[in-house]
Amino acid sequence: VPYAMPLIESGDQVYAPYLQRTTPITDEEEVKNKQMLGLDRGAEDDPLSIHDRITIAQRLQKPKLLSDMSSFKAANKGAVFEDFVRWYGNPEHPLGEELNEESLKRKDEIRSKLSPEQLKTFA
Repeated sequence: VPYAMPLIESGDQVYAPYLQRTTPITDEEEVKNKQMLGLDRGAEDDPLSIHDRITIAQRLQKPKLLSDMSSFKAANKGAVFEDFVRWYGNPEHPLGEELNEESLKRKDEIRSKLSPEQLKTFA
């Protein structure tokens, strides 16, 4: 793959794993999710704060994200968290980002925000 981005730590090629498909949801589940996010509330109802909406959205997306992280880690031995972020955060061309000075700065910024325990997840 000529434009493949390498893993940050080892320099090995990034392999795109097989990801678990999202399960279809019923109309009732979709209505429930919208209610939880406050998207179908009337003008008279108290709206949810942005913080509450984000918290609920994160809870809804967490299982899929954890599954995708596990798949990526299994397909790419020696990958670090930043490798996953670069791959997962670039859906249009997941293997085409080149490693440059800006991406290295981003890597350091991301690492500085993580706790030692979070860093061990992708060590």
